[in-house]
Amino acid sequence: MKNLKAEKRAVKRNSIRNFASFSLLLILIFLILPSCSETKMQRVLVKSRPILNIGNYENVYIAPFRISSKINNKIISDEITKTLKEDLAINYGKNVIIGEKINVYTKGIFSNPFFWKEYSKKEKSAIITGVIKIKKEERSKVKTVRSTPLSLKSQNILQTIKLINCDILFLILDGDSGKKVYQYRFNYKITDESGEADSVLVSRLISIGVDRFMNRIVSREHIVYRYFFNY
Repeated sequence: MKNLKAEKRAVKRNSIRNFASFSLLLILIFLILPSCSETKMQRVLVKSRPILNIGNYENVYIAPFRISSKINNKIISDEITKTLKEDLAINYGKNVIIGEKINVYTKGIFSNPFFWKEYSKKEKSAIITGVIKIKKEERSKVKTVRSTPLSLKSQNILQTIKLINCDILFLILDGDSGKKVYQYRFNYKITDESGEADSVLVSRLISIGVDRFMNRIVSREHIVYRYFFNY
């Protein structure tokens, strides 16, 4: 019984302390705010901190990707190589090398450090490779259309909708050790009703994927909005 009363008194004391602390904080806020003569929101350039800074390497090799898709694999392969090269040229600015063609479908190739040590011919090199899976589906839906916006007559037509899901596993391997040092998985889906070509949709998906990958491996400037108080 004594213990119960002691616990109740302790809870009451803590509640009083918490209330007093909260009241003091409110008083400070009300004292500070009137002293702010002006508040401005400004655009500020901030440099991002990459998870793995590719700039620590002297060279970057772009190796072939393992591709799984019903869409023409050459289109996908050419697009990922071109986009990576262009983005690295802008954001990395050092020696970007298109690596030799290899059989990336060999089992266990991405976890074979001896192979990748031989692949990079220069010291202090990073190797970018990975796996691309693009799945395309087509569905049909009924769409009601009118000959003119004011027309009372309408007709139903069968429209084909294209769904493309893109899954890219980006891998970065250290050329000196041959070991994987970073990986990033990108997954994105596009729904197309306008009938755009597969190559256009693939280009858009890969562009988004590479851009997000770059955010994690290079230091970039981006705009943020911050409030500044004048006292």
